[in-house]
Amino acid sequence: MKTQAEIIAHNKGIDTKLRYVNVITGILTVVLGICTFLFKAPYAVFGLFTTIPLLIIFQLYRNNLQESYLVKIDKEIKLKEFYANYLKPKLNPLEKQRKNIVLNIFYTAIGLLVISIILSMLIVPYEANGKSPLPGFLMISIVIFLLTSSGLIRPYKKKFKTEIIHHIVAILDDSLIYYPRREILYYEFQVTKLEEYWKRFDDWSGEDYVEGMLGKTKVKFSEINAEYGSDEGSETVFHGLFFIFDFNKAFEGFTVVVPKGNYYLNSGQLVELESSDFEQEFSVYSDNQITARYILSPSLMQRILNFKRQSRRTFYLSFVDGKLYIAISFSKSLFEARVFSTLLDYDIYRDYFADMLFAKSIVEEFNLNRRIWSKGAPLPVFNQDDLKKMISG
Repeated sequence: MKTQAEIIAHNKGIDTKLRYVNVITGILTVVLGICTFLFKAPYAVFGLFTTIPLLIIFQLYRNNLQESYLVKIDKEIKLKEFYANYLKPKLNPLEKQRKNIVLNIFYTAIGLLVISIILSMLIVPYEANGKSPLPGFLMISIVIFLLTSSGLIRPYKKKFKTEIIHHIVAILDDSLIYYPRREILYYEFQVTKLEEYWKRFDDWSGEDYVEGMLGKTKVKFSEINAEYGSDEGSETVFHGLFFIFDFNKAFEGFTVVVPKGNYYLNSGQLVELESSDFEQEFSVYSDNQITARYILSPSLMQRILNFKRQSRRTFYLSFVDGKLYIAISFSKSLFEARVFSTLLDYDIYRDYFADMLFAKSIVEEFNLNRRIWSKGAPLPVFNQDDLKKMISG
């Protein structure tokens, strides 16, 4: 297995190749535009037929480069053993319950439809206006169907989380505790300053809360959904996992790392960093330039870049008063029991475990267990010269 230093060196080489690919792709795009809008046939046709295949080839090569980023953690064998020896015996009765629920839902739907048709046929002769009451009966049937289905599915999903997700969390680390219905609270998110970088939202909810220790690092996280409601409907502003870690450096103030873009802020200033690779991917804002550079050491910036390549997800980081907050977006609802497809599919639990593994991979990739200052000790007071020496050292 490669060491962390070898992994970082390998991924830096991939970053260099990607820069060259991006430059060549940009040149080809300009050539394509010139061929399309300035040249006339047959030169335009020749240009299109030579440039477009090259663009496709370089895009495929770019995807291949991104695939070659190294991932340090591999628990596939242990997870398969855990699934076969521990999870599957617990899943078998749940699978049987799931099949019964699907049958009951099907029979309920058919029964309500038949009853609605029969009642409408019986009542039609007595209707003065001659209109069929079938649409009204169908609306009532739909309401009854939804209430009945919800009553069947809810206890099944609760049992799945209690018996299955609980044990997936335990195999991740037996010090972690899982609460299906709890969440990271909104006031804990407010201190991160990340709200300034998101669209406005007015609803904050969540579930699947986990807390405990990963090595020396205290962690808690949950699935979070932030929405904005209007007359036109609701819009999801953020859906994903929200983490809170004890950071391994003591500091005061805030520094946020967000996807590259233009932001209009009420606080903080844009930080200029020495890593051009990092600045191509992220924008950094802080209330103190020197403190931001102290937090974002060259090794940590490379670790963040590695994590982005490996996870392939949009995420936001916030460093506030000795804590690290990370929001990682997901398009799907996490850790939910399937209803209309089988539970006995190993890939489901591999995905669940991979999602849970984000917490542990963050601790390991960001080296959070390496304590710079002892947590709980008085926060050391640094002047700007002290911090400059630490940064340069």
